[in-house]
Amino acid sequence: MELQRQDILAYLQQATRHDLSKLGDDAELFSSGLLDSYTLVDMWTWLDGQGFQIQPQDMTVDNLDTVTSILSLVNSTKKRRRRR
Repeated sequence: MELQRQDILAYLQQATRHDLSKLGDDAELFSSGLLDSYTLVDMWTWLDGQGFQIQPQDMTVDNLDTVTSILSLVNSTKKRRRRR
C-alpha cells in the first residue's frame, strides 16, 4: 500500500497545527520555513511508524521539501512488512 497525498497533508497539518488545505503539492515546506528540523525528525519517526524505512542519507531537503517529493521518496522505498 502506498502513502497518499491526503496522508501526508493530514500528518503535516497535525504536526504544524496550520490549515494546509490550500497547500499545493509543490509548495516548499522546509525552504519556506513552514517545517523545521524538529518536524524533520518527527516526520522520519512517523514514516517509520507507517512501515517505511527511509535511510538517513535520504532525509534531505531535496527529498522532503514538497508533498510531491515526499511521495516520490516514500513510494520508491520498499515498505517493510508488519510483524504479527
